[in-house]
Amino acid sequence: MSPTPFTQPPHLNQLSRRRLLAGLAGLSVATGLAGCSPTGGSLGGGQSESVSPVNMEEELKKPATITFWSWSPGLDTQVKLFEKKYQNIKVELVNPGQGPPAYQKLRTALGGGGAPDVAQIEFSYLQSFIVTKNLLDISPYGANDIKGDYVDFAWKQVSAGDAVYAIPQDSGPMGMLYRSDIFEKYGLEVPTTWAEFEEQAKKLREQTDDVYMANLPPNDSGAVLGMMQQAGSRPFSIASETEIGINLTDEGALKWANYWTPLVQQGLISNDATFNNDWYQALATGRYATWIAAAWGPAYLQGAAASSAGKWRAATMPQWNAGENIAGNWGGSTSAVIAGTKFPAAAAALAQFINHDPESTNLLASKQLLFPVLKSLLSDPAFTGQEVEFYGGQKVFELFAQISDTVPQDYQWNPFQDYVNTKNDEVLGGTISGKEDLAQGLERLQADIVEYAEKQGFTVKQ
Repeated sequence: MSPTPFTQPPHLNQLSRRRLLAGLAGLSVATGLAGCSPTGGSLGGGQSESVSPVNMEEELKKPATITFWSWSPGLDTQVKLFEKKYQNIKVELVNPGQGPPAYQKLRTALGGGGAPDVAQIEFSYLQSFIVTKNLLDISPYGANDIKGDYVDFAWKQVSAGDAVYAIPQDSGPMGMLYRSDIFEKYGLEVPTTWAEFEEQAKKLREQTDDVYMANLPPNDSGAVLGMMQQAGSRPFSIASETEIGINLTDEGALKWANYWTPLVQQGLISNDATFNNDWYQALATGRYATWIAAAWGPAYLQGAAASSAGKWRAATMPQWNAGENIAGNWGGSTSAVIAGTKFPAAAAALAQFINHDPESTNLLASKQLLFPVLKSLLSDPAFTGQEVEFYGGQKVFELFAQISDTVPQDYQWNPFQDYVNTKNDEVLGGTISGKEDLAQGLERLQADIVEYAEKQGFTVKQ
């Protein structure tokens, strides 16, 4: 029996670190927003050359050469497909690196020349480029014609009203991966609520000092913000061109903090740094009974903890209230068109093709191992019907496809998320490492972020 297009065994070196960067430190303050004027509403402030629809059929007949910056490996295949369809357009594919260095390089290029026409940008960083008017509104180039093909929360991340500032590429709806062998050995039940999760954590710790129910990372703001999102936290908002909302101590955030503080302090969970050799070893050897992970986690884990194959299973995140069905999101990226491009139609067409053409998006899921945002892929039995041996034959992608529909649609980022990520890992991460009160850590983080925002010229609503 021949494998489906989605059954390539993942390799750790194939799995772009981009999918982890939502939790890594951001750019330095010097390369952030210092000196820029706040602008735009929710995902507002970008530039558009035209408010009228562009005749794409005619524009795409014209010769053009565009540059595409992306860190996802192997996109040259999709680029060749695009060039085959639009034979007058040539694409130069450049890998600018990943994470903070890539964004710093992009900002430098935007200020001094040499910027690409299309760039891969994570959901959480889009607003920081929109506020500086570096992204083109691609709605005149047909972007809204395909919005209904994407899961709602992903499209909300790239649009504001009729304006569209990027095309979604992938996402990270969150679930729970767990070790079935550990659960069986210690008689644990898969928790459906966070109250049950705590009960099982206590039951586990009563039987062993070597295994923790979970790990709360001090260096992963993306994971933490995703869990807070599930708890109802909405820490950021864009009130107007000059006013933003910052509330990292809202009801949802404090619910999260007050729950996890005693678990850390009582030693029911660990507080290890993640995405290093010790953490990979811990996943493989069974130090953690669960991993609260994003939808890219099932593929990532197969490379990071290959020796534990067959022992893992997947479930939805525990819920705050029985009967609810709410997830958070951790990660996700887009293809955005740079406002200064000389070939806006060609650039917009590339962004749409890479993330909408069936052959290209099949490759994104199978070759780049990115979790889909297209409804057609999320309902395709060739994707959802895989029985993954690493997970005991479970259809894990079907589960995460269902979880994708439960991510809240109203989550916003702020114009300096890179700074927030840095301070989160420093302030809240230090609180986690020191096993201190997480609510107090959030209060310190709130004060730091508000002070920074006001120095950038924003009026902050708390």
